[in-house]
Parts: sequence; C-alpha cells; structure tokens
Amino acid sequence: MRRISAVLLVLSLFLPLSGCTLSVYNNYRELERLQVIETVGFDAAEDGGVALSISAGRDASGREPVRASATARSVTEAMQELQDLSRSDELFFSGTGCILIGEAAASETARWLELVARSDSLRLDTPIFAVRSGEAAKLVTEAGGEEGDITQIMQALISFAEKNGPARIYTCAEAARSLVENGAALIGSVREAEDASKEGGLTAELDGYAILGSGGRLMGCIEGEDALGVGLFYGEPGRAALTLESGVTAELAGGSVGLAPVWDEAGNITGLSVEVSVDAIVMEVAPSLDLSAEAARARVEDELAERCGAWIYNILDKSISLGLDFLGLGQRLERGDPDRWHALPEPWPEQLPELELELRSSAKILNVREFSDAPDWGG
Repeated sequence: MRRISAVLLVLSLFLPLSGCTLSVYNNYRELERLQVIETVGFDAAEDGGVALSISAGRDASGREPVRASATARSVTEAMQELQDLSRSDELFFSGTGCILIGEAAASETARWLELVARSDSLRLDTPIFAVRSGEAAKLVTEAGGEEGDITQIMQALISFAEKNGPARIYTCAEAARSLVENGAALIGSVREAEDASKEGGLTAELDGYAILGSGGRLMGCIEGEDALGVGLFYGEPGRAALTLESGVTAELAGGSVGLAPVWDEAGNITGLSVEVSVDAIVMEVAPSLDLSAEAARARVEDELAERCGAWIYNILDKSISLGLDFLGLGQRLERGDPDRWHALPEPWPEQLPELELELRSSAKILNVREFSDAPDWGG
C-alpha cells in the first residue's frame, strides 16, 4: 500500500502538467486509423486477472459504436488482445472520457488508480464511477443497444449531475489524492437500469457515491437524496429541484457548510458543531399557498432547512460510524487552527469515530418578492 500511495501521490501532483495535448503528441498516429476509446471498464477476473471492456462511441458518420471486451492476466495483455481484434485500427485511449469499475473490482480500486497513473495513454483527469451490484463490462458493451452507447449515456449523466446534482464528479486524480491524504475517498456510482424508451433496453443511472477506504477498498455508499449533500458540503449543491410538503417546488441556488471543532480540556476533538445554510428559488407554488404571508414563507424555509440539513448530518454520521474521512474533515479542521491541530494528543483517525455531532440549519428563499404582491389574474 505504501508503494501504491507514493505512486498515486507523485503522479496526481503532476496532473496540471498533463492532458490531451501532451498525450496526443506522445501517441501520434495516422488520424484515419485511430479508433478513439471513449469509455473503459475494469472488472475483476479469476486468479487476480482483469476483464477489460471498451467502447469507442458513435462517430460522426453514425456507424455502430465499437464495443469489445477481453479477459487476461493484466490490463496490458488485455489491451493487446483488443488491439489484435481491431485489425487495422489503432486503439487510442488518450481520449477516454469515463472509467467504470465493477463492484467486485471496486474492492481494490487503488489497483486501477495506480494503473491509470502509470499508463502512458489513460489520463488521471478522467471521471471514474463504480458500478453498484454489477459489472462494468455489461454496461460498456450492451448499454444503449443499437441506437446508443454507454459513452452517450455517461456524458448525459455527468452533464445532468453537474447542473442539477449531485454536483461533484470525481476524477481518478481526485480519488487517488484523497486516498493518500485522507485514507478514504469518494467516487461516483452508477447502476444498471431498464431503458424506458425501448423494451428490454439497458442503460445506466446515477446512484450516489461509493465510499473507498484503505487501499481503495469499497466500504459503503451514499445513496438517495443524501448524495446531494456531498455537493452542498463543498458549496456546490447544483440546481436540484425539491418538492416540499408545504406545497412549494424550490430549486437550490447555493449553500455552505460551516464546521467548528468541540475541544476537551486535554486538547482532543470530541465533536463537531455544524452550520448548514442553503439558498433556493421558488419555481412552483400550490394554489392554496399564499407566500405573501410571512408565516407561510417561514414554514417553507424551515422545511427546506430541515431537509438539506439531514443530508449533511447523514453523510457526516456515516463518515464517523465508518471511521473514514472521505470528506477531508481533518484537512479542513487543520486549516482552521493549524497550531492546535498539530498539538492533538491522539491521532485524528482515532478521534474521528468518537465524534458527536451538533447541527443547525437555515434556508432562505431568494425570490420571495415575486410572491409578496401577486398579480390579480381575474381582471
């Protein structure tokens, strides 16, 4: 693990110096012979082997996307087998826009991150997702059917997530860096789903985040609405639309999470005081609700605050219960008071599982003036 950590840390630090331009010049081929691999899947095989799956996506001519898989003792060997199958086309991996790892393979995510870090073709800035309760190969080679492909599906999911939440999309570099610095990390998670547009069709759906522990081992997940709390924790909640019991549909417009450590007399951290604040814009209002009334607005804001506060509480509670700092809490607390942090009598990993949480949340409707003087549509 020490060797893996060293490799991932050093190479992740060089991420700003890498990218498509360097990769293209290092891997120059005749353009008409290039087959750009846009999605790659890793699955665990017997005896420590690997099942590598690839999708080239659909080109401008509308040809069927190239999809294939190979099982071998190593990724390099599997790549060579796939290259042999492609005949005259040169497989070009530097254009890969997404990496999927099957759930079994996610038990050793550090292996795949190290492989990407060492590769002269795959890139560290590539988004990475775990396939929950499934294999990457099935999605890579079958999703989308004859009219689509996994590349189109993942591009749409990533675009939707960045705009509407959960807003954070983790790359290989970010996961590697967090594993080295925090001993834990998050990566996106997807699952197999039925394509509603065609009977029996296969597609992928966002499914929150996978939690990685020591060595990149899959330790749990953040699912459902709690996944929106990850973006909110970092001040990037996206524009998720929430339908509230009070009769309002509100769209998130911003937010923040403040952390303050609770210290004991010995200088240990015994708890966290958490302040959650969110801003939202009302999109729809039930006919029976009068938002021009202060009491009605207060009920809406209280409900919104409680709902968003629950996301943050749940993900912090999961971090504490697992003893895994996948949110980078330690780094954040260290920046707040470096001297006191470095004087901790006990290591942070030993204090994390014992923390108690105290959370307060608030919400503000930004466009309340639009409802203070509602127009009289009756004429």
